[in-house]
Amino acid sequence: MTDAVRHAMNLVELLSGVAAPTPVDVAVRGLTADSRQVRPGDVFVAMRGEKADGHRFLGQAIETGANALVVQSGLWSPEALSDWRGPLIEVADSRLAYALMAANYHGRPAEALRLFAVTGTNGKTTVSYLLEQCLRAVGQTVGVIGTINYRYVGKNHETVIAPAPNTTPDALVLQSLLRRMADAGVKTVIMEVSSHALNQRRLGDLRFDFAAFTNLSQDHLDYHADMAAYFAAKRLLFRQHLKKNGVAIINFPAEAQSDWSYNLADYCHKEGIKHIRCGLGRQSAENGLYLTSINSDISGSRLQLAGRFGRFNLTSPLVGGFNGENLLTAAALLLASGLDIAALQDGLAQASGAPGRLQRLEITKLAASRPTVFVDYAHTPDAVRKVLTTMRALPHKRLFCVLGCGGDRDKTKRPLMGRAAAALADILLVTDDNPRSENPETIRQEIESGLEASRLPERDTDWLLNSSDKGFVNIGDRSRAISLAIQAARAGDIVAILGKGHEQYQQGQHGKIFFDDCLEALTALAAWRFADLVAATDGRLEAGRSENRLAAAATICTDSRSLAADNVFLALKGDRFDGHDFQEKARKAGAGCLIIERGRKIPDIDIPCIEVADTRIALHDLAAFRRRIMAEIGQPTVFAITGSCGKTTTKEMLAAILRAHYPEGPDHPADRVLATIGNLNNLIGLPLTLLRISPRHRAAALEMGMNVPDEIARMARTANPDICCITNVRGVHLEGLGDIEGVARAKEELFAEAGDKATLIINGDDPRIMAMAERYRQRQIIFSAQGKTACPQAHLWAEDICEKEDHITFRLRQSAMAAPITLPLIGRHQVECALAACACAVAAAIRLETIAQGLAALQAVDKRMNVGWTRHGVKLINDSYNANPASMAAALATLRNQAAGKKSLAILGDMLELGEKSAALHEQLGKEAAELGISFLAAVGAAAAHLATAAAQAGMPPASTRAFADKNELVAWVERLIEAGDLTQSDVILVKGSRGMRMETVVEALVNTTNK
Repeated sequence: MTDAVRHAMNLVELLSGVAAPTPVDVAVRGLTADSRQVRPGDVFVAMRGEKADGHRFLGQAIETGANALVVQSGLWSPEALSDWRGPLIEVADSRLAYALMAANYHGRPAEALRLFAVTGTNGKTTVSYLLEQCLRAVGQTVGVIGTINYRYVGKNHETVIAPAPNTTPDALVLQSLLRRMADAGVKTVIMEVSSHALNQRRLGDLRFDFAAFTNLSQDHLDYHADMAAYFAAKRLLFRQHLKKNGVAIINFPAEAQSDWSYNLADYCHKEGIKHIRCGLGRQSAENGLYLTSINSDISGSRLQLAGRFGRFNLTSPLVGGFNGENLLTAAALLLASGLDIAALQDGLAQASGAPGRLQRLEITKLAASRPTVFVDYAHTPDAVRKVLTTMRALPHKRLFCVLGCGGDRDKTKRPLMGRAAAALADILLVTDDNPRSENPETIRQEIESGLEASRLPERDTDWLLNSSDKGFVNIGDRSRAISLAIQAARAGDIVAILGKGHEQYQQGQHGKIFFDDCLEALTALAAWRFADLVAATDGRLEAGRSENRLAAAATICTDSRSLAADNVFLALKGDRFDGHDFQEKARKAGAGCLIIERGRKIPDIDIPCIEVADTRIALHDLAAFRRRIMAEIGQPTVFAITGSCGKTTTKEMLAAILRAHYPEGPDHPADRVLATIGNLNNLIGLPLTLLRISPRHRAAALEMGMNVPDEIARMARTANPDICCITNVRGVHLEGLGDIEGVARAKEELFAEAGDKATLIINGDDPRIMAMAERYRQRQIIFSAQGKTACPQAHLWAEDICEKEDHITFRLRQSAMAAPITLPLIGRHQVECALAACACAVAAAIRLETIAQGLAALQAVDKRMNVGWTRHGVKLINDSYNANPASMAAALATLRNQAAGKKSLAILGDMLELGEKSAALHEQLGKEAAELGISFLAAVGAAAAHLATAAAQAGMPPASTRAFADKNELVAWVERLIEAGDLTQSDVILVKGSRGMRMETVVEALVNTTNK
């Protein structure tokens, strides 16, 4: 987080409180300690850092416009500044001066705040979260500056969160944060204070009302000379940064590290600093707070406390003895600040603590068949020992530990961490943490060196998955290590994943990538197991000789041709094939399990088989089961889109918007948006799409197509969508639906199956959809591509639509808000699809700016209004994916607009599934082509004659319209038109027809291979 605010003030004001000669006063615009950030009018403060010395860059600061310079005595050369005529302020400590100036620059915001500080090696973050959660529970406004992030509630009651590159930030950033918090109405700020920040004077002259010391154990010895120097830095908090009437809370750990607590307590006693000791009792004086007992299990802890505040009990969802210390420290701070015991009890009973600090991961619906998994930030020998000791005290069968160590940090702790883990874990997986610039294999070897004294033998991954013995495995890939640990563990086992905790990145020799232990663990926990398959399908497991367990990455496949090893093969009966005939092929391909209908198992299949009543129903049951599991894990937003026309384009537009809203990158996981691929939008395709959903996904855009009644209803029950959209109702699939009213009833099945909390997306330009909307009481968002005048009820509408040669622009309006939209597509009808997608996005609380960004990055859908050229150079619009009367009309209108002032050729294949109305609808299409002024018409298929004849009767010259039974003849006719000059490079061709006509073959015949 950087300071973007620039204040005009005087140099004398800026230096208030800084021990320096009074300078010549000048106006200054900004303050910085980074020469690269200097702008005209700034004061540049030169500081010596760990890697660079700002005094070397004084010349650069001058060149870029610095108005004044602050330097530290003994670190600068007068000769180097002999030509400098501006103010030069020499100070004894430029770091302290910078921090004091930062406070002045931002108006000394801390003076209006109550400040809590927490320092120590371990426990700072958990204590800060406990304080925050309890204080917010009683209505206090709280800001937090800590290891995980910097956060507070803004003026509009929104939570403001900024990343935390440092536990305690740079002095200018720190004061900027405090200023913003104070301006937002925050009254209390909780800070985690690091030894680095104290040593580097980042706090300036900040004074805290309450300060806690949690413990001290080996860490940061790559920075501090030894433990004594480390402690001396921590003690600065109490020596220099506690208010005169401030209170120190000193925790006395149960182990030998309490020596440092005694040292601090003695110091406070000698200096007359008010302090409260807390611990297990024997260290506590009469004015202390101590634990008389603690009982902890998987579900949480129950504590009894006594001391200066009386005797009382606490309950907490946190587990473990060291969390008892964290709870005790937080309780002492809160009680010292005036919180009453009843409020403390209520607050801590609900406080979940810090993410990544002994954080339990559980999928309730699967818990009975899964191990218990904890993720913790433990990255010191003491923290590893405490966490695993806590785990061993909980009821369990085997204790797994996944452990790594960071690179470019204290190397001496690596074997100590390995030794601590080996002494307490049954199965240890040594893996990578953040190797940074070091060789990760070397780091793992140094961890292993601490295992020599243990009795854990080294094993391989086959042993890990198939044995109950003790041992350790070296697996560099952290994702694989986590997955294998959870896959190998059984119900009743505990898996502790240590080292990274809340971190959502991994730093290696090739840079920073996104990585989240919690997400990796949830993905592994959600992987299919036999118990899940049986529970989802109500099937019966027939175990084969080779039964072990499903692979962590096992997926469900219905096509034996694409079956990968260890996948689950589900045998479907189709019109032309029966999957049951391919059981042996699936076995040879390495399938981990078969799902078949009862009585259909072939002899000698020696892999696990699950028998069900109907595999089609089982497919939907499995997808619905997966949907329910993901709803529990991360509540991804599921969108369902159906309609007669434009549902695929709408789905792609929505997916583009969602990808803009959920971007990928080093700060975000990949693949956060699931969307229907290709034509997987039917009774088979939809569940196969939904089965791909994982804990990574934040949204799923699902397309639903149908041919007959009840198909949408079945898909909707499986998907249980949060947001339901019907793009439009047109005359399609009339062979199975009878008439357009039958189409409307079939599409309405989506709304009829929607849950009470679902949102319905209504096309305000479609009277049938508007009529059906009146029958439902769920939240509704109405959109209109025709504008507010055409649809006064619209919540979202388009204005100023402009169709260009290669794109469309319009203004998206939502009440008083608006955003300019650019669609990199052709065809005015695309605006209706865009409005439907925008309405879906608005229903999911996505900002208009993000919607515009996503639509601008849209890629055209294959075979849908794709613009290219024939090998002769004639512009060609490939819209060959599918066709119905409405989409044909829209495509002809687009052809007319694209060919304005030029000649046009429409190559049209049959519209299928129109039933007894087929002839009449094709005749109507021919008439429309003639009325639009299309220059040439080539029709192919069984209904071609109806189309061509109607066009001629409507006024198109007979020589310009032809019906063909064969596509090759059609292509030859087009070739002759081009050779004769009747069509030139300035003209436009459209190719369109129903999917079954495969009109893309005509495109391929006309297009040069380099333009396919």
